[in-house]
Amino acid sequence: MFALAGLLGCEDDTRTREVRYEVTGSAQSVMITMTNSGGNIEQYSDIAVPWNTSFSVTLKKGGMDEFFFASIMAQNEGESGGVTVRILVDDEVISESSSSGAYTIASADEMIGF
Repeated sequence: MFALAGLLGCEDDTRTREVRYEVTGSAQSVMITMTNSGGNIEQYSDIAVPWNTSFSVTLKKGGMDEFFFASIMAQNEGESGGVTVRILVDDEVISESSSSGAYTIASADEMIGF
């Protein structure tokens, strides 16, 4: 029966992935630039650390929606301190970066597949 369903195109062609961005460190505040769940860029300034956000993306097999590009950058807005950014997918860290010093930027990105 399952083989027949596959032949008829009834197999599950979508997969939902949970994406989480995290920003930690000793910086007082950061500017965050990130890709949102719709694949668009958002930017926020004067954000207190630590910070995080989560969202779901639905990937579709065999098309343009088969992949999602996750990206986050955090720039230290102060004269001292450090910042670390992380991307987690389904509770697993897939990309991480740190920087230290005045106005430095930590950046992480990863292509998430079906």
